[in-house]
Amino acid sequence: MKPETELSASLIYDLLPVKHLTGFPQGADQREEDTNGCVKQNDTYINGILYSPVQNTNEEDMYGFLKDMGLKVFTNSNIRKPKVCERLRDNKGIPAAYHLVSQSHMDAFLESSESPTETRRSYFPETWIWDLVVVDSAGVAEVEVTVPDTITEWKAGAFCLSNDTGLGLSPVVQFQAFQPFFVELTMPYSVIRGEAFTLKATVLNYLPTCIRVAVQLEASPDFLAAPEEKEQRSHCICMNQRHTASWAVIPKSLGNVNFTVSAEALNSKELCGNEVPVVPEQGKKDTIIKSLLVEPEGLENEVTFNSLLCPMGAEVSELIALKLPSDVVEESARASVTVLGDILGSAMQNTQDLLK
Repeated sequence: MKPETELSASLIYDLLPVKHLTGFPQGADQREEDTNGCVKQNDTYINGILYSPVQNTNEEDMYGFLKDMGLKVFTNSNIRKPKVCERLRDNKGIPAAYHLVSQSHMDAFLESSESPTETRRSYFPETWIWDLVVVDSAGVAEVEVTVPDTITEWKAGAFCLSNDTGLGLSPVVQFQAFQPFFVELTMPYSVIRGEAFTLKATVLNYLPTCIRVAVQLEASPDFLAAPEEKEQRSHCICMNQRHTASWAVIPKSLGNVNFTVSAEALNSKELCGNEVPVVPEQGKKDTIIKSLLVEPEGLENEVTFNSLLCPMGAEVSELIALKLPSDVVEESARASVTVLGDILGSAMQNTQDLLK
């Protein structure tokens, strides 16, 4: 989803016809008043105690109050707090603060005891979690869901409606679905039966060591496949590298055809350059299953039959004869039935698009 189309508090606020504005209006002169620099002050000793001037940023002054009301004032009075000049101090001997870096996704995956030896991924939705949930009196609800198989970063948000407080909108949260060794498929959304296309499988390695990987496309009676390059038993992939295998595929069946590709790290003594390949303890084999829509060849011809039935409290049936032409493409015939209880229902849909 594009960032400018995401539901946010500012997007809803901009839809309001009247807004409570603070600060200078949009058309007013936005230049700030000259503060005449800063005030130099020295440390002061009183009763043996050292006092150093500091800048209080939490306390408003008269200039800030007037600006919040959208007023610009012409006066020779000093309505702004003095700004204390910053002084360079000798920080020698002061210990530095250290930044704690959180553990990476890869380390968390490797140390997890629940990581499987083989992963099979077949669920790849574009969007996820469209649920209506009732929260408790504290405004909290827990929803247990299964993360899809896509290796990506997910963003989630929520909004609620209440009779007492109106509309509520949560901030956007995000998390990553990740594994350090996986395979991705590249193929078109749909093809014509008998049309040749290239299926590409890219294996990515984010492990800290080199691995020797075997990539395999599972055979199926629904298509013919042949490697586009000289087939090798295995390939060496080191850290942050990738390898792509490709096949020339010709689909033979109509509908959604599944393609299953596996990438497995092999236990081999053959060196990857100067490094011995390592087999990870978790996730050493990744299998991905994706479907491809195979459409029939030829020109599509659609025939519609309409009937008006008035049951009047009883069952009514009608026989419709479907005659297929003699040159119909094999396995391409299909039929669907739609029942509407409102006669004008379909005619009244999308009428707003008629007026431009």
